[in-house]
Amino acid sequence: GSIGDAVDSGSPYVDRNVSQTALEKSQKLAKALAQWKKNNTTESSEYHIGPDDVLNVEVLSLEEPGKVSRLLRTVNRDGSIMLTFGGPIKAAGLTVPQLQERVRQALEGRVIKNPQISVGVEQYRSAAVVMTGAVTKPGIYYLNRDSRSLLELLAEADGLTGHAGDKLLIVRGSAASSTDAPPDAGTGSPEAVQ
Repeated sequence: GSIGDAVDSGSPYVDRNVSQTALEKSQKLAKALAQWKKNNTTESSEYHIGPDDVLNVEVLSLEEPGKVSRLLRTVNRDGSIMLTFGGPIKAAGLTVPQLQERVRQALEGRVIKNPQISVGVEQYRSAAVVMTGAVTKPGIYYLNRDSRSLLELLAEADGLTGHAGDKLLIVRGSAASSTDAPPDAGTGSPEAVQ
């Protein structure tokens, strides 16, 4: 079945024809995912914008009365975005509502009276996580909120393959640490598994 089935049931999500060791590992991961899901029913959606994130800024009546102008802006390496008629605005480190207020203040009175602004993250690109090794879908995954657990990222990569080992290596910048698998299901962040 799917990862969702494994999370809901706590049963393995690999073919039963694989080795007993792989089956035991998949059972441990499925139970850890189920426990994590049970412990984390409320999900934090807070996200702090960073360099390389692509933002969708919509402004009513910016270029034409009664029409919404849609501006796609990529956050520069210095953490700012350039707005038409508003100049550079510092975006990195702010949440979406905070940036929305900054954009509103930048346009207020200078360009539009009582501006109607909407800001959203079109593409999350500032916090990349590279998943390699014995995961079903290795690749680059982007965080879409400030706190993501290792189990969430493993689930997004469709879990471990039947050939996964007993060690997990976490590399941040130039520092690395390893831990025994499976990671603690009750943690809310990858730091806890170190």
